[in-house]
Amino acid sequence: MKNKLVIAVLMIATLSTMVYAFSWGMANVWYFSASYELDEWSKKGSIQTQADYESAYDAIAKAVAYDPTHPHYLHMQGRIVLWGINDGFVERSRIDEVKALYLASTQQRASWPIPWIDLAYLNNAEQGLNQETWSYIDQALLVGPFEHAVTQGVLEIMLTNWGTIEPSRAPLLFEHFAVAVKQPNILKPVLIHAIAVGRKDLICGQLKFNKEYKAQKESWLYKKYCRA
Repeated sequence: MKNKLVIAVLMIATLSTMVYAFSWGMANVWYFSASYELDEWSKKGSIQTQADYESAYDAIAKAVAYDPTHPHYLHMQGRIVLWGINDGFVERSRIDEVKALYLASTQQRASWPIPWIDLAYLNNAEQGLNQETWSYIDQALLVGPFEHAVTQGVLEIMLTNWGTIEPSRAPLLFEHFAVAVKQPNILKPVLIHAIAVGRKDLICGQLKFNKEYKAQKESWLYKKYCRA
């Protein structure tokens, strides 16, 4: 009788492990399928068709269904919905869903900075650079001070709102710009954003007059975006 009980317990444990492994594997498959679609949108700059959106959303929804507490899956679901909203494939009323998914992601993994800076982007777009937006920026900086996406996000949000930023906060922009100038893959989008929001003189002036940025002043990025 005792042996049969042990065998039964082992069978249940084995079955549970198999079910978990299957769910984990399937969630991963659907997540990477959605990730591929999102990468394609990023390369092209937009979602091409409604079918493309639905394909990506269905994939990430399945990943979340298999593993509803995985921070990466929740975060990506939010990003995909936001892309759909911005490109006109989803009703704007779903913007609160995006925020909820980002927040759910932070609840599952508070030490991951990407959802925090995405919350800052989102809240800035919806409400401006208010205290809530700053709280997301501060949290992103706390857990990911050297994360490239955080550096870029801080710079772009601050450049967008430069005319209204409190003097005590202003040095933060120059601190992160000093990081960005060493990374062309960050500096380029920051220069493009600065031009788009009318802050070209601020950023290009730093490159032109700050002696520490002599090498960057001679770079192709400066010639393309600051001399044009």
